[in-house]
Amino acid sequence: MALIKTNARSATALDATILTGNLPAISGASLTGLTVGLTATSQWRLTTTFSNAADPITSNWEECDTTGYSNLGSAMSESSGIFTFPSTGYWLIIYSASFNNSSADERYVNALINTTTDNSSYVDSAKAFSNVPQGNNGTSTGANATCSFLFDVTNTTTHKASFTTEVTVSSTQTTGDDGVNNTHVTFMRLGDT
Repeated sequence: MALIKTNARSATALDATILTGNLPAISGASLTGLTVGLTATSQWRLTTTFSNAADPITSNWEECDTTGYSNLGSAMSESSGIFTFPSTGYWLIIYSASFNNSSADERYVNALINTTTDNSSYVDSAKAFSNVPQGNNGTSTGANATCSFLFDVTNTTTHKASFTTEVTVSSTQTTGDDGVNNTHVTFMRLGDT
């Protein structure tokens, strides 16, 4: 929103010639044409831990249901690991994957955001690299990898997202929990496309 300046000769007079940009319209008691803040947010989590890689993670997703949670606007929908956006717009996607292993092997892990604009061909849009440190004597160790992607969703039928984990040791677990966000995804609609 443009700043409104006053004429230096009079602090109470408003010089209309210095107003610039698209200003909101005032209609009675309503202010129209002004959108402030996010218009939609949604958060999803993996409910069950699994071993090995998944491309994509196709099951055990739920929208967060911890006490106090509420999505803003219309929520995302998910089917077999494919996430559908409720409206067009610029969407910020933040994906955080948690990993665990107790073997003595070196364990490299990756978290990937995959997107499509044709409802068919998915590409890696963001990737985070991490490493689960080697455990000693069966000690369990963990790691987290977080990545983000700003997705211009111009069509809700063709623009979708999914999420992948890559591991170098098949016993490495991607951790999930149905009571707390562990491996989880946050979607935020930032504005119109």
